[in-house]
Amino acid sequence: MGLNTFNKLFFILMIIGIFFASSCGFEEETNYLPENYGKNLSEQWDFTDASNYLYDNGIEISNGTAKLESNFFNTNWKYRIPITIDNSSNSNTLTNYQIKITINSNESSFWDNIETDGRSIRFTDEDNSTLLNFWIEKFDYNNQSAIIWVKIPQIDASSNKTIYLYYGNSSADNASDGESTFIFFDDFEDGDSSDWLTYSSGDVSRPPLADPDPPAGSGSVYSLEKINNSDPNGGYKNMNLTIGLGYIFEGRIYRPSSYNGGSADRLAIEDSSYNGYGFIVNHYTSGSYIEIERRDAGTGNAIGSSVTYDPPEDSWYKFKFEMIEGGTFNFFIYNMNDVLLSSVSNVSDSNYSNFSIVIVHGGYEYYIDDLRIRKYTSPEPTVTLDDPQTVYSNSNPTLTPKNGVDFSNLNSFEHTLGQNNQGTVKYQISNDGVNWYYWNGSAWQIAENNYTYTNTEEEINNHLNDFVDEIGKGTFYFKAYFISDGTQQVELENVTLNYKR
Repeated sequence: MGLNTFNKLFFILMIIGIFFASSCGFEEETNYLPENYGKNLSEQWDFTDASNYLYDNGIEISNGTAKLESNFFNTNWKYRIPITIDNSSNSNTLTNYQIKITINSNESSFWDNIETDGRSIRFTDEDNSTLLNFWIEKFDYNNQSAIIWVKIPQIDASSNKTIYLYYGNSSADNASDGESTFIFFDDFEDGDSSDWLTYSSGDVSRPPLADPDPPAGSGSVYSLEKINNSDPNGGYKNMNLTIGLGYIFEGRIYRPSSYNGGSADRLAIEDSSYNGYGFIVNHYTSGSYIEIERRDAGTGNAIGSSVTYDPPEDSWYKFKFEMIEGGTFNFFIYNMNDVLLSSVSNVSDSNYSNFSIVIVHGGYEYYIDDLRIRKYTSPEPTVTLDDPQTVYSNSNPTLTPKNGVDFSNLNSFEHTLGQNNQGTVKYQISNDGVNWYYWNGSAWQIAENNYTYTNTEEEINNHLNDFVDEIGKGTFYFKAYFISDGTQQVELENVTLNYKR
């Protein structure tokens, strides 16, 4: 048989064989193998579509990055304290109302994470974005004691609301601002008291003088002094507005024991004709007392009964003068630790109801500082500081892809962290999306749902072959734990798996 004849015969037999195999239902065995079986493949989870992942609260996926989310008004501030203002006992809606915040040593997180001068302190309204005006009356870092006044735009009647105290940003500037916080304010720290005017033949220091013995944490450098001629002579400052009753006049006073003349400290709120109300703190050698008085054309007239009391000298004391709607007046004296020393209460008078100046009467010499007028309601709202919060979650939230990849072997596991990452990402892996494993240092072991049982990217990568040998092939999933102390951002840009199907 010639070669050509043999080739023709072989070709015919091959065609017959193929036809016979096809007609009998046989197919090539390779049709039963997965696509790309045995080839080196790569899968990258790049966080472009958040719907492809399961993730806990505390994580957000956007713009190709998975990261810890924050609802802080600005992530440069690392801590905040929610503050509950309880106005549930008051049937009045309060607007532009000044609230006193007291922070003591019980707030250890605050003192552990605030700057020594408190410059990062900020407040936001309940929307967590509107910054609120505030004034720091006292910030004593060494003794862990602070008093801060915050102006709240609105507190609804018979209700509670939450505001936020932020802190922990060493790059921030001090934003304390008494003039924006109170109806009237003067702490004399601008070194200018030229807007204080002479009343009759009296006078007050212009410019203000060095503050005698500044209280701890006050930050005070200057104060105003009543310098000559006794009551009714003195000095006054225009409020640049007219107020009625329903306000509190507060400040502090220092009377040196070596004063030259006139023993009474006397301040008042009056109108342009010098009619109004104020108080007397009398430093008589014997028979000292405190009293509430009405000022008629500048002349003081006692109303109510005086209270026998020997007031402090050579040290500061605080005063609070309440002018309640309806014409009721209360006067209180405190030491610098807010301990009540003496008071005159429930004095009534209805002669005057409109006021436009703050005036210093009385004897000389004595010092005045931190003068302010704020709104008053009864009962006043109460304040509660809640537990501190961090800018990011510190509960180690997790992220897992919804879709895994089928594998017969695993070659490498890698991730890329975001440029703002400061924390740590650790992992557990699975071959079925149900059971999770971690490398315990010598073998792959079932993991609890806890970041303690996790591995770094490098540890996962170094033991992938052991995973296939010990646990077996299947469908690969990972669970990423975003680990932060609460101040560290965690950012993950992608995770890449190289494998064989």
